[in-house]
Amino acid sequence: NAGNSIASGGNYNVAVGDEAGTAITTGDGNVVVGYVAGDAITTGNNNTALGAYALTSEDEASAITAIGYNAGNSIESGGNYNVAVGDEAGTALTTGDNNTFVGYAAGDAQTTASNNVAVGQNALGANTTGTNNVAIGKGAVATCTTAGNHLVGIGYQALAAAADSQFCVAIGKDAGLSVTSGDGNVLAGYHCGDAITTGGYNACFGDNAGGAITTASGILCLGQN
Repeated sequence: NAGNSIASGGNYNVAVGDEAGTAITTGDGNVVVGYVAGDAITTGNNNTALGAYALTSEDEASAITAIGYNAGNSIESGGNYNVAVGDEAGTALTTGDNNTFVGYAAGDAQTTASNNVAVGQNALGANTTGTNNVAIGKGAVATCTTAGNHLVGIGYQALAAAADSQFCVAIGKDAGLSVTSGDGNVLAGYHCGDAITTGGYNACFGDNAGGAITTASGILCLGQN
């Protein structure tokens, strides 16, 4: 049943696997490989689904890339220009646009969020509707939920606890590790500002810089320790 519904006007499609692309009618340029991969696509164009159950809900959206078991399997009409690479990557995303998820379970809780980048196992793993976040590294920005917006966490567990924070930047292993609701912190360095919880608008640069700050705000720290 691979591609068995393709009609006149449905051009340049590749469907490989049991039930792969079985609903494509007039969509163009789709590549679907794997058991039921892209099996809901009807008129969507230029989608790539590689892996069992990859992109199994999308019908009319376009320019989606889903690679891995269950990758992007909830994306529906309206969820355009998304990239999900890795088992369970972006698996809950429905209508959010312009997201990039790379890694096992990266961004796997996002539903309608847009403009997020998650690279690494479980990166941005709890975010559902928060927007404009960048998480690079295993567990980076892992607990950001609905209120977490405009966060940048680069490094293993950077901003890992930032559930309700906004406008924070943390670069380095465990940088901003404990930030929960503090806003506007800029932290760069190994374990930099890793004890900050609700403190906001701190700027710390250097290994372990600002290591004792918890709830204080408006502090500038330059240099190791």
